[in-house]
Order: sequence, then structure tokens, then C-alpha cells
Amino acid sequence: MKQLSLNSEWMDLEKKLKVGAYKYVLVAGPECNSLFSDLENKIKILSQAPNLVWLTAGKSEALDSVTAETVQIPLKTFIEKDGTYTNYMGIEQKVKRGTTIVAGALTLTEAVNLMSGHALDMHLRPVEAHFIKNNFMTEKRGTL
Repeated sequence: MKQLSLNSEWMDLEKKLKVGAYKYVLVAGPECNSLFSDLENKIKILSQAPNLVWLTAGKSEALDSVTAETVQIPLKTFIEKDGTYTNYMGIEQKVKRGTTIVAGALTLTEAVNLMSGHALDMHLRPVEAHFIKNNFMTEKRGTL
């Protein structure tokens, strides 16, 4: 980040985009668009770059309407991949893939490996589910 003269402040990124300092912007996420009320505004700001690469699990009409050169790469959702989470007490919790919604979607790790020039074996990947279950809990969060 220091090599790009980019601090941790969002305003620094906005300023650099306005003056054309970046030719490419790569965004990973969000997984659930409805949880980010300012997503449309952020897309507008980030699309000031001539080339926008967006890795996401969710469709966004705002992203579809961007006039900059845009590439959208589908990522797997949390239910489509194995993983390990560390809770607030530092205890690791392993989870297994629950289903496959988009068979060709990648994990973030797979996408980064491909962009780095590594090969990815696409054989024996999970197949797409023939039904989609609505999970309303991902869009409505209560207090802890």
C-alpha cells in the first residue's frame, strides 16, 4: 500500500481516482450487497478508474450500469466453500461446504491464484444445485 502512496483513508483513494492515478481497481466483495446501503455510491466512485475488476457473489444493478471497462468475476458464497473461522475467544471453527449455487464460481483464493498465473484444475468441481433455498438470516441481523 505504501508503494502506491495509499493510506488507510478512503478519501486518499477518492482523490487518486479523481486525478486518474490508477488505471485499474480490483474489488473483492461484498458477499451480501443489501447489507451495504452506500454500495451504489462506492461503485460510482470506484468506476472512475478506466478499468474495474469486481469479484463478488451477488448481482448488482449499479455495477451492471457502470460505463467504465468492467469485468465481473463470480465468487462463491460462504455456504459454497469450506472454511475456518476464529471466534472472539480465539477458537477455530471449521465449516464444510453446504451446497453449490454457481458451479463455475471461484473462491477468492482461486481467483488470486489465477491472476497470479497459476493453473486451476476445474475438473471434479462441485456441480450446481437444482434448487435455491432462501436464507433470510443473511439479510436481517439483530443485536447480539
